[in-house]
Formats: sequence, C-alpha cells, structure tokens
Amino acid sequence: MEGQKPSKAEQKTISSSLASTSPIEPLDDFQWDKTEPLILRPFKPRYHMTMGIERATLSELIQIDKHYLTRITLRTKLIQDKRASVLGASPRSIPAVKELYSFLINDYLPQRYSAIFQRTSTTTSTSASAPTTTMLRNTVTGETIPSTPPTDAEEALAIIGRQVEEDFLLLLPPQPSYLRDDDKNEGTNKQMTLEAFIGCFPNGFNWADKFRKSLANIHVPVPDYTTKLRASMDRYLERLKVGECVKRANWTVSVDGELHAASSMHLYEGEEVVELQELNVDMARLRCERQMLFRLPISQAVVFVVRTYMYPLQDVKKEGNGPRLVEAIAGLKEGSSPGFHFYKRAAVWQRAVSEYLLNGEEEVAVVV
Repeated sequence: MEGQKPSKAEQKTISSSLASTSPIEPLDDFQWDKTEPLILRPFKPRYHMTMGIERATLSELIQIDKHYLTRITLRTKLIQDKRASVLGASPRSIPAVKELYSFLINDYLPQRYSAIFQRTSTTTSTSASAPTTTMLRNTVTGETIPSTPPTDAEEALAIIGRQVEEDFLLLLPPQPSYLRDDDKNEGTNKQMTLEAFIGCFPNGFNWADKFRKSLANIHVPVPDYTTKLRASMDRYLERLKVGECVKRANWTVSVDGELHAASSMHLYEGEEVVELQELNVDMARLRCERQMLFRLPISQAVVFVVRTYMYPLQDVKKEGNGPRLVEAIAGLKEGSSPGFHFYKRAAVWQRAVSEYLLNGEEEVAVVV
C-alpha cells in the first residue's frame, strides 16, 4: 500500500538497491579545500522554456569544493534560526526521508568522499558484550551522526542539510483516494506533491509556502509553466525509472549576493518596477542552480536536488563573458516566454548590470 513504511528487510536493502543501479565512483585523495567550484554558464542569447535536461550519473549528485566549510556553517545557522522555513516533512514522507538519509549517510558520502566522511563505531558501555553503533564522522565539521535514520524525519533532514550544500525536495505520488484530502491537494490529485524538503538556499520564495502543494501549484507564479511545460514535466516524472539520473541548470542575477534569498529575486503582476540606480559590483552575482533528479526505489519518491552557485559578476567580466550575459539578459524577453524578463526582475537591474559588464567600471550610476 502506498504510504506504508518499508519493512525491516526492505530498509536493509534501501541503500544497496539504489547504489547498485548506478555505482558511486569514489574520489580518492580528494582535497576539498583545494577544489574549485564547478563553472556553470547556462545563459543563451534567447530564453526558451524547455525542460533542458541531460543525462547524469548518481556520482555527480553531491559536489564539494573549497567553499564547503563556509557554506555548511551558514546552512547550520539557517537550520537553527529559520528551521520552520528551511525544512519540513509530512507524516507520509517519513519512509522516503529515511530512505534518502540511509542512501546518503550509509552509501553515498562515505563512498564518494571517504576523505571527509569516515565510518566509526561507538558503544554505550565498557562491557565487552555491549552492542556497537555505527556512526559517520564529518572530519571537516567534527560532527558525528548516526547511520540509522532518526525517528524524527525533520531531524533527519536537518542532519543532511548540515553535511552537504545541496537542497533536497521530495515529491511523492498521489495518495490512494480513500486517504486523500482533495481540498488540501487543490484538485490536482494526479500530480506529485512536495511532502518533504531541506531548502536552505531558496531562490525567490519560501519552500515552506510550497509545502504539500502539487508541482503545478508550486509553479503557479512561473510564466508559461502551465501551457508550455506542465504536461511534459508530469509525463517525465511519471516515467522516471529507478537508476535514471538527469540534470539541468538555470541562471539569474542577484544584486545582493544572498544565498538564502526567500524574497527579492522575483517580480509579480501588479508590483511596481523601481529601476536599480547603483550596482554594488562587490556583491552582485551570477546565480546558477544545478538541478538533478532521481527516484528512490522503495518509496518511489522523486528527489529534486538543487545546488546553488554564486559567481561574482567581476569574474564573469574578466573571463570575457560580459557581452554574452548582456545578450542573454536582453534575450529573456525575446524568446518564447518573454514574461521571464519581468519574473526574474531584469526590469529592475538590467541597465545597471549591462552597463557594468560592457563598460567595466567598478560601479555604475544609472541616470533614468
């Protein structure tokens, strides 16, 4: 029955069954503090709304680089100070959360990044017959965490959020009709719903506001999603097989450089456009998300994995990509979904950002 907790036998095979579908390639002698971030430049001359996915491997799921400790410190603080807005788990998501936890903590992290995540054993007694408990030690932060998922699903998500920079969104298939509350699912009974999340680095909204909503309702503010992407996205998620893994990337511009950007990244119908008068180039960033997608084998939950990268606009200009980014910004309103120019707040920052990227001055005052 959908929503039923996996048996003990199933729990033992959760990690191994997922890992066996796509073996995890270890990174031997990995040095996190000497590893540069991935460089993503997904912008194009014209913006067209497509799924834009490509094949990936499970080994690519988690990325660790020289910013790891700084970002994990920030995530730990956000989980402590803004817990209600950065994580959540419904009762029916508990098996899926535990399944994800088991895979990451028992398989993925110690196999992929053995230099950072090391297995240890502890006992609660000095007696020779005392049972041992397997733990995982994060050698960078010093945190030691249990290999067995906590009973509290939210605590399991918090632990995950303190180990990696990626945010995780768990979508579950519809409940059987006799368990479903049609009002809460807002009439979209055939769609998957967001039933659990750890989202420390949101891009323009609060994940808590999207909690337990269908994919269609989550995307209501996104221009043209309903007419151009909803059907293909629904079909793809329905057909996604265990062992398949795909990735995509998106981009926008952040003028304040905030990773936890629950607001100030989007414009909505009726909002006044106040053009940016002065660009602080020390704070301005090209904000890119690398999104990955896979399915858990036992719960059948679909997992969205979001990794956020912040590239100084100064670096984008130095590498010679300033004109390309300026063209892409203008192209937001020249492609198949021109509403994205407004939605991404380009009407606010386009002129200041474009003048900086083309003229190269350290700060640009824009006269309206």
